[in-house]
Amino acid sequence: MPPNPILRCDELIKLVEEQKSSFTEEFRTLTPKEETRRTKADDLVSKGPKGLNDKQRKARTILRNLKLNVGHEVFLLCALATTPTGLGVSQLGDYIGMLSKWWEATDHPGGLRLVASRKYDEFRPLLPSLDRPAHQPHVLKPQEDREQTYLRKPGHVRHTPPPRKSPPAETGELATELLPAQTDRRMQDLITQDNAKISTTEIDYTVSGAIISLMPLLGDPLYDAVSASKQWKWERSVGGLTTDCLNAIVPEDPSQDISITLSVGHKMGLDLIRKFKLTPT
Repeated sequence: MPPNPILRCDELIKLVEEQKSSFTEEFRTLTPKEETRRTKADDLVSKGPKGLNDKQRKARTILRNLKLNVGHEVFLLCALATTPTGLGVSQLGDYIGMLSKWWEATDHPGGLRLVASRKYDEFRPLLPSLDRPAHQPHVLKPQEDREQTYLRKPGHVRHTPPPRKSPPAETGELATELLPAQTDRRMQDLITQDNAKISTTEIDYTVSGAIISLMPLLGDPLYDAVSASKQWKWERSVGGLTTDCLNAIVPEDPSQDISITLSVGHKMGLDLIRKFKLTPT
């Protein structure tokens, strides 16, 4: 049996364009083949990444990103025009950007909007992490997922550290436990003191999941250091469009500064410390 051809982004756009042409301004029922493909896509998106193979996880990431970043209609078109197997061996590059531009430039059949709305409502209970209004970012997401997690209560917030996507102690973060034994003790004390200050701060919320295309805005030295981390390399290997290498803690008191932390490669991190002439206090 010949291997599945590798799907490119321009080919994917042709497939969804052709699929879009099957819709008019009127509502229509999906064909049995379309319904089967839609069900498989929704089932895959509703699952956690644990227990999935690499191809399934890649397909799940693509479908979730389409639903979150482009919209339900394009998600549905992609689900109907492709299969998880095909997406799992695809090489799409910046598919979010390209599909977003395509969707902005093309017409939007009313029938497609009706079908997507009805099908999305039908599967709403299966997708708790995807069903949040844009003005309500504070949700508790499934523990298996890579998204940051926090609990929000009136007048008080208890911060729950986000699960890491990569194996523990392999990210090369600039944290005390990951610094080499010969590191100046004063530097370790400084980091410990800073961490203690953060832990006693009244936290309003935490954020994560920085958009990959925006990371270069940090500047070449920081971006190079982040891209050298094991966390970053692992995220790119599974095709994710966001990263947990950039995190922030926002205090309730607006007079206090926001704390932003980066996960960087160990060697590059030490180079940054020397480059910026950081010294213990």
